[in-house]
Amino acid sequence: MTASKYLKKQLKYLTSLFPSGKYSYENDKFSGIHIVQVWPLALFDLDESYKEIETNISIDFDNLYYPESVLFISDNSLNQVTNPEFEVEGLFYGLQPMINHILPPRFVDMNQEPFVAGENNYALAA
Repeated sequence: MTASKYLKKQLKYLTSLFPSGKYSYENDKFSGIHIVQVWPLALFDLDESYKEIETNISIDFDNLYYPESVLFISDNSLNQVTNPEFEVEGLFYGLQPMINHILPPRFVDMNQEPFVAGENNYALAA
């Protein structure tokens, strides 16, 4: 698996766990740095569960793809993702108040399969 595919898979995983987040990914092939921009700032700065998982992804990435590296940045960073090759956002991204809870595994599993909405016919009762 390439470094880009690995990160895209991990970002989808992060989105399933933290549905209030958004992630943009860009690969600077010249420097060998993969940049992931994270929204909102509160998720990046304040959520300890998120920080732990992000750290584990960074360590795994370094072990698998050295000398390439990954850099997670917030939306107020001096560095910015300007040409994203991949973006993904959670179900609750942009909603207030921010939902920072890890979803139960059953919801995460359910969220991985495509949902096809059926036709509903709701009659009004008088």
